[in-house]
Amino acid sequence: MGGVAAMVAAISFGLFMLAVALVMIKLARAVSIANHMLDDIRRETIPAMSRVQTAMDHVNTGLELVDGVADNALKIARRVNALGDALHRWVSSPLVRVLGVGAAVSRVLGGRRADASGAAEGESAESGAQSQAGQEGAE
Repeated sequence: MGGVAAMVAAISFGLFMLAVALVMIKLARAVSIANHMLDDIRRETIPAMSRVQTAMDHVNTGLELVDGVADNALKIARRVNALGDALHRWVSSPLVRVLGVGAAVSRVLGGRRADASGAAEGESAESGAQSQAGQEGAE
């Protein structure tokens, strides 16, 4: 009986080892397939990353150009603003002087006219009062 048990144990161990060998073969195939997939990904990724790097270089070059254009536009805007301020000072100073002189002349002439018209009105009012007095006296 001991020999039969040993024989059963040996056959069981052999079947177990056969099952382990099949699992190891399938695992080796799975690892091999995974390696092939990783190699394919690596082959496709490296050129793609190179293209992305090239595109980023072009974008950076374009951004540098845009930055230069923006700096130049800012300089031009500042110069135009300074020119506008200078033109405003140049035009407004004589204009303010002319308007000031014109207002002064207007006041002077307006004051004389008011004096002249006020005196004329005063004379006509006095003569009108005298003529009324003369008419009342005649009645």
